[in-house]
Amino acid sequence: MEKIKFYPLTIDYVNLGNSSYVRVFGRSVDGDRICVYDTSLKPYFYVIPRKGVNLSQLSEKVKAINTSDTNDRPVEIHSVEIVKKNMLAKEIELIKVECGITKDVSILKELIKEEIDVLEIVEHDIKFTQRFLIDKQISMLSLCEVEGEQIESYEDVDLVFRGEIKQISEELIKDPRILVFDIETYTKGDKYSDSEHDPIATIAFYSNYGFKKVITWKKVDLDYVEILNDEREMLLEFMRIIKIEEPDFLVGYYSDGFDLPYIKTRCDEHKIKLRLSLDGSNVRVVKGAESAINLIGFSHIDVIKFIRRIMVETLETESYDLSSVAKELIGDGKVEIDFDKIMEAWYNSGDIKKLCEYNLKDVELTLKVFLKILPNLYEIVKFVGAPIHEVCRSTFGQLAENYLLKNIHRFNEVILSRPNFESLDFRRYQSYEGGYVFEPSPGVYKDVCVVDFRSLYPSIIHAHNICPSTITKEKKNSFESPEINGEKYYFTKDHQGFVSELIKELIERRIKVKDELKKNKDQVLSARSYALKIISNSFYGYLGYPGARWYSIECATSIAAYARYYVKEVISKASKDFTVIYSDTDSCFLVLGNKTKNDVIKFVNKLNDELPGLMQIDIEGFYEKGIFVSKKGDGKGAKKKYALLDSRGELVIKGFESIRTDWSYLA
Repeated sequence: MEKIKFYPLTIDYVNLGNSSYVRVFGRSVDGDRICVYDTSLKPYFYVIPRKGVNLSQLSEKVKAINTSDTNDRPVEIHSVEIVKKNMLAKEIELIKVECGITKDVSILKELIKEEIDVLEIVEHDIKFTQRFLIDKQISMLSLCEVEGEQIESYEDVDLVFRGEIKQISEELIKDPRILVFDIETYTKGDKYSDSEHDPIATIAFYSNYGFKKVITWKKVDLDYVEILNDEREMLLEFMRIIKIEEPDFLVGYYSDGFDLPYIKTRCDEHKIKLRLSLDGSNVRVVKGAESAINLIGFSHIDVIKFIRRIMVETLETESYDLSSVAKELIGDGKVEIDFDKIMEAWYNSGDIKKLCEYNLKDVELTLKVFLKILPNLYEIVKFVGAPIHEVCRSTFGQLAENYLLKNIHRFNEVILSRPNFESLDFRRYQSYEGGYVFEPSPGVYKDVCVVDFRSLYPSIIHAHNICPSTITKEKKNSFESPEINGEKYYFTKDHQGFVSELIKELIERRIKVKDELKKNKDQVLSARSYALKIISNSFYGYLGYPGARWYSIECATSIAAYARYYVKEVISKASKDFTVIYSDTDSCFLVLGNKTKNDVIKFVNKLNDELPGLMQIDIEGFYEKGIFVSKKGDGKGAKKKYALLDSRGELVIKGFESIRTDWSYLA
């Protein structure tokens, strides 16, 4: 038996005979590409019996199910055992059924439902790879060790092992090989390129280890450009470069939606198999609400997905094109070119030097943007455990659910099933009122102070023990929500809910990180604070999301009602000494008038003494002047549109553009 340390990059599974094996690709600490087959986990699910049923007899019925006629091979039940778990904090006995391969789970589930009267079958809808990461408590990219034996296999890697993987440290992969790519396609006039007819003109590459190149099939005199004979040869060279460069992360900007699907279609036109994955498989476009292309062996990361879905609330730009995002994050933008002239030159075999320069600049910008957000991605991966390419494509709700799945074992809780079509349809019709907004009065104001709740929704969840497992009809020893459409909800104080417990840990950990940041402006700490913030803030929306496993309209409604209550309380109390000019969800804008900064500090301290749990109001800042504008065609104030000027002469601008390249200097 041998041991080798490595950093896992991607995870999938394969069926070999009557067993499913998890397959993990990564990079060893010595820099070798490695593939590991882990044989230590079998697929399983749970059967919840009806009340009063004898579990021993039910176990025997499950064991006796006839599986011989299911398909071309008998479905194997490896084990059946009675276990105890919690279901929304109530202990239950249920049956764990372990089988051979992953597809047996759905087959056995249907057979049990047909032949045996049971209450429910749960944890059947968890992906085998996710099950592996949850049960083994492994976070992707973190230092792991495999103990096993080297084997011969077909994967295009340096080492292949069969054995058991264990995470041995939270240390994340250092200096990963990052290769960025981008394509430019032939187009004419204002029409969009058609992948079935219009060829790819150039493909650019840029890495974090010194490699840069543009490949094309037209003549151009640049030292970093390689000229091929035709488009077909260029596509083959694209695959060869990726194979030779051995990236850990293959990065693009809108590469899920444009670059890779376009390359795939052009390869199909030339009857080329687009094989980028390390197992030799063809690239497949996974279609859903948005297309996604996942590779086996290394991660394909589409930067725009993370920018649009997760970073959206922290960016000033309202456009997510590469140039706008790059200007905000790294202070650099794209090269401006006249595409009509370039395409005319391409068509007439003229000078395409500017196109190559444009293409190379795009990949350089994408790399710099990716390096800027990579610490944030790393920290989120560490907390939720999922592969980096999945985290990059995640919504806030998916981050919350993945965090729950990674930590739910601590509470011995059954993982609830995703809603079926009928449940989902019903949930979509349920709605509730959101945060409170006090409309601004348009005008220019002097001596403005902004106060806001620190992590308002998460701190409400903790302070009032809000969780699907704490909902009760008992008013005694419970938290009582504000009235919501003539109704109130109650959350028990008898035990801590798993959601409120996890939220408490996230908030307390972020407080410690922020305290450390005051002493040391460290990039990793900043990224950790960011990750803790977005994960904790995701739970309110998650609990009200129809597709959530732990969906609870009672929880979501109550959180929003508490938020409105506390904000209105602040406005009411502040109005006695200050002029309130605006309030939105978790913040309040005050005009000091004849009051001082010290008066604001005393006021905030008094409020904090009265707030429960970890709830706290912070002074976001003092500003010499502030401007609030009115809605178009309306005398009322416009929400989320204002500008503030602090004592150092710096501007805080929200909701409207401060700079437009097509505006006059006067504007």
